[in-house]
Amino acid sequence: MEKQTKKRVELYAKVPPSGDPTPINAEPFVIKDDIPEDVEIRAVVQGMTRNDRARGSKICTKDMKYWLWGMVEEEERGTAGAGVK
Repeated sequence: MEKQTKKRVELYAKVPPSGDPTPINAEPFVIKDDIPEDVEIRAVVQGMTRNDRARGSKICTKDMKYWLWGMVEEEERGTAGAGVK
């Protein structure tokens, strides 16, 4: 068991990279990582085409557009946040 442990420690030990570091030729930039605003979400959903699909959640485009349509309907009726009844 000691022999296996020693080999695993050697296998997973941190080893400094060989050679020169890879040059980075791009200027760093700030990535906006806060909660998207309502206007941004609406613009993305409206711009989606029939074949687009939200990758992580696997929600269909038609479902996203139906959700947005429901929000707009509620806002126009003055019942925003009431949900579907």
